[in-house]
Amino acid sequence: MAGAVNIPTFDTAFNLPVEQFILAALAERFPDLDIRPGSAIYQAVVKPVAFALQPFKDRLDILRRNQSLRFFQYMLPEELDRLVANYLVERKGALNANGTARVFFQQADNYTVPTEARFFTDDGIEFQPVTSIAISQAAITLNFLNGLYYLDVPVAAVTTGEDGVIDADQINRVDGVAGAVQATNPSAFFGGRDEESNAGLAIRTRRSIATRTITSPFAIEAILGEEFGESLISLEVIGYGDEEMIRDRVRSWISFDEIFASAFARKLNVSIDANGAIDTSGSPPATNRYLGVVIDTQNAYLETDATIINDPYYFFRLPVVRNGETVRVAVNRGDQVRVTAVDQSGGPDPDDGLYTVIDIVYATPIAGHLTGGGDPAKTMMLVLDRPFQNPQNVVSITAGSTDLVAHTYSVETGVSSDEFHAGGKADIYIHTTNTFTDELIISELFASVFSPTIFDVPVTDQVELNPLSQPWYEDGKVFQLPAISFVRVETISPTNPNLVLRTLEQGKDFIFISTTPEERLTPNERGVLRFTGSDLSGARVRVVYETNSDIQAVQDYVSDSERRDVTKSVVVRSARSVLVDVRLSYAGDTLSDDVETILQSYVRGRPQGGAVTVNEITALLAVFGVTDIDFPVTLVARRIFDDGEVEEIESNDRVEATRLERFTPRDELEVTKRG
Repeated sequence: MAGAVNIPTFDTAFNLPVEQFILAALAERFPDLDIRPGSAIYQAVVKPVAFALQPFKDRLDILRRNQSLRFFQYMLPEELDRLVANYLVERKGALNANGTARVFFQQADNYTVPTEARFFTDDGIEFQPVTSIAISQAAITLNFLNGLYYLDVPVAAVTTGEDGVIDADQINRVDGVAGAVQATNPSAFFGGRDEESNAGLAIRTRRSIATRTITSPFAIEAILGEEFGESLISLEVIGYGDEEMIRDRVRSWISFDEIFASAFARKLNVSIDANGAIDTSGSPPATNRYLGVVIDTQNAYLETDATIINDPYYFFRLPVVRNGETVRVAVNRGDQVRVTAVDQSGGPDPDDGLYTVIDIVYATPIAGHLTGGGDPAKTMMLVLDRPFQNPQNVVSITAGSTDLVAHTYSVETGVSSDEFHAGGKADIYIHTTNTFTDELIISELFASVFSPTIFDVPVTDQVELNPLSQPWYEDGKVFQLPAISFVRVETISPTNPNLVLRTLEQGKDFIFISTTPEERLTPNERGVLRFTGSDLSGARVRVVYETNSDIQAVQDYVSDSERRDVTKSVVVRSARSVLVDVRLSYAGDTLSDDVETILQSYVRGRPQGGAVTVNEITALLAVFGVTDIDFPVTLVARRIFDDGEVEEIESNDRVEATRLERFTPRDELEVTKRG
């Protein structure tokens, strides 16, 4: 076959292609000579010479084959190890799995678990204590579960490999512990690894010797790993066609993905007939649609061109402030609109969520609604795919009234079928040890032009003035960008910054709105912090946020003309932050502040796309002498999306990050010391 690879194969040292060569040479030079097997020449010359020379030929062929990674699958492990050593690469060895075993006792007494003890699963996987553990009768009385006393023991698999990474409750037997009646493992084990295969080692070696220009993910990983290796924890490269890449998306319509718009709105359930007329009296006719609609009653429609407002392709238009200018954005049928009540003090609105726009209705205006320009006899409303559970009173709408319940519109997706990706762009998400927290104080909150209960404060690295012509932030401080995540935001006393009045919750009391969404998580990003709630008027607010000095340093490095491919547009961003809290109670001599510091360091050190697990936490604390931990231990992960939506996950086992996310510990963890 044309282009086929000829793989040299040698089964044993007694495979004798040399014999064929000798026979062919003799037959050519001495055609009358009898060289058949069994003849005197064959027995005396051909066979001994072939037997002596064949091993040398085999060895030469093997040496030639072993000079290239191309044939790694035919190499012995030690042969491939010698080859990759030329590239300063070593095979990753096998590791033992680690975890915590729990031993149960019938009576409270003094107990010792020696290193000679063994724990077993049904499959015969064996574990041994990392160190000898002892507990007093008084201490074990605090460890009581289901009628039994227990002691937690850090253990490791006796043999290396992934088989030792067992799920929770797999251990069911213990030997060598006096008084023990049963055993288990409260959490899954971690850390076990098989020795790296030839295939894995070859792939990793190829990455290490990738081209030294910023042209491929392998090259970027290799170059930045060498240049910033001391501080770089992890990185992820995304580019052309990746579902996470937004900078290369092109449409023939306006792009809705990153537009965030807000307006005072009413959410109504109305009966709409086939002609678009609205019936608000009693039960709607069976032939009518009874659906939810949203209508902008505060900002109304300011379009003066009747040909535009009545154009069926120009639809519902929302006011959006971008880069200091107000623009109007069209919404199309099939778009998705997120409706969220700004005031969440009484809990979330049952109607908060994502809706699909199925129609745009030109109907007779609701009483009191301002129609603005265009046709004064009609109003445009977004008809949604389902009715609201908690609609507002239609009759009470008054144009410009202050009692309107505010909702935010966030246009989530466009519906054009001609979206495509344009190549040439790469985003590098990095997680480094140089992430740190900074804080500044907003001197006073001022109501926005939208509402007396909405307060917008600029997030910028330039000094900007508030309505009193004073800097927004005290002492003339500004943000060090990027503002990766907001770790703690709280209202404080006007006279005493150490007196905290209330801790504010992102997604409920405030959200971050990026005005440069394509530059999110980079030093070039700008935006506003939007606070909501009438009680925040005039409040003094402390903002503790994360930033990272490496983002600009890496950007400058990859943008250098000596490295940058001129066809590429490379943006360096911080890995997205997931805030993590650890709820843990323990007993022992270690101070709770020290335990908190250990846990925060562990959380910060997890790589992008990694996991925080209870088992790793208990094993880590055991190294520092913290073994008397109350279970369950609870992990709380809080994820803030770009549109302000909040997702909170609780687990007694593990929380995981996506490939572009890394973990940030909360400023204060819920760590409690008993006794």
